[in-house]
Amino acid sequence: MRALIYSSNKAPWGGSEIVWKDICIELNRQNVSILASNYKHPSKEIHFKELLALGISVQTRDSFNYPFSEHTTDLIKSYTGVVKDAVLNRYWKEIKTFNPDIIIINAGEAFEFDLLSIHSALKRVDLIRKPIYLVVHFCVDQFLNLSQKEFEGYVRLYSLATKVIFVSEANKNTITRILGVGAENFTLLSGQVPPNKKKYGTPILNSKH
Repeated sequence: MRALIYSSNKAPWGGSEIVWKDICIELNRQNVSILASNYKHPSKEIHFKELLALGISVQTRDSFNYPFSEHTTDLIKSYTGVVKDAVLNRYWKEIKTFNPDIIIINAGEAFEFDLLSIHSALKRVDLIRKPIYLVVHFCVDQFLNLSQKEFEGYVRLYSLATKVIFVSEANKNTITRILGVGAENFTLLSGQVPPNKKKYGTPILNSKH
């Protein structure tokens, strides 16, 4: 089995990235072929080297901030759209060639713009029907200011996912309330970090595909 383990977190190394790394290590122990994809950052380099030393393929991506909101000027949208297309073509061509059987997206924040970009990219490279597991670490309600297009995009993504796995009940309830989805495919990441198969009841580590 082949798994894409994709981090959408541009921030320096922290708690959510620890889970991303430990999922890579645990699935590698289960003889899953892995493409571990993450943003470049100096604080992450040592961890990328550790994964490479285990024989895990690591894809490091350049970091750009892509405006999506309807309120962003057309000029900025146009410019960054060109940059985004070029970046997505390069990175997602490699992902398409890898042809994962499952896709695991590790999101630091529930409403990261990258999640919408990923959904679009998966459609463009014909991977949208693959099982998608979305791990969500934070959902800060007071930061929420979604346009209608953004709202609809997140509803599609969270509804499409095979499982959305939250690190807390509070975050799960917040997403359910805001988006009105999640009764059937939302669950919790039980246990303690790292996500060892013996400690965790998560479908990422224990399901057969």
